[in-house]
Order: sequence, then structure tokens, then C-alpha cells
Amino acid sequence: MNAAPAAKYDRLVDLIRAMERVIVAFSGGVDSTFLGRAARDAVGDRAVLATADSETYPASELEETRRLAALLGIRHVVIQTRELDNPDYAKNPPNRCYFCKEELFNRLAPLAAA
Repeated sequence: MNAAPAAKYDRLVDLIRAMERVIVAFSGGVDSTFLGRAARDAVGDRAVLATADSETYPASELEETRRLAALLGIRHVVIQTRELDNPDYAKNPPNRCYFCKEELFNRLAPLAAA
């Protein structure tokens, strides 16, 4: 039996609420924007959106994440990342997104622990 979209959303909000606070790695795309909204609905001001900023991230996209975070009313932090320092990322392999995300998540860990 398929649940209605509203029921699925409610379930997502319940799962996030159980975490008490949450950091969403926020690219400004549809997925992370949706998850950010659900996080805000679940835990209010204990939700944080975090966006990576580096030489590889266009300034226009960073500005868009700031705009969206303000529109959603969610605290937004910008984390400086250095994925180009990783030789595996710099080789530009097909899985380069893995290295970029690994860099961001490693930098988010101290924020999450605080």
C-alpha cells in the first residue's frame, strides 16, 4: 500500500524530529531544499543548512543558497572546503563528487558535535 505524499512527508518530519537537531548539507538543489524545509518543520531553529565554499563552487550558486536559506527562514552556515588539496579529487575522476562530499562531511563533523 502506497502512502499519500502528505503521510510520507509527515513520516520524514517525525524521523527528523527524533534527532532533535539536524545539519543539512545544502547545495540549493531540489533535494536539499526539500530536506531543509522538512528539517525546519521538524526541529525549528535547531535545523542548520551548511553549504561548502571552495574554488570549485561558483559564487552565483553560493549566493542562491543564501537566498533560499533566508526564504526558508533557516540558519545557514558556509563551510570552507579544500577538495582540490586531495589528489584523488584533483585527478577529476568520475566519482569526484564522492571526494567533494567527503571533504564537506569531514568539516561538518565538528559542527554536528558542538
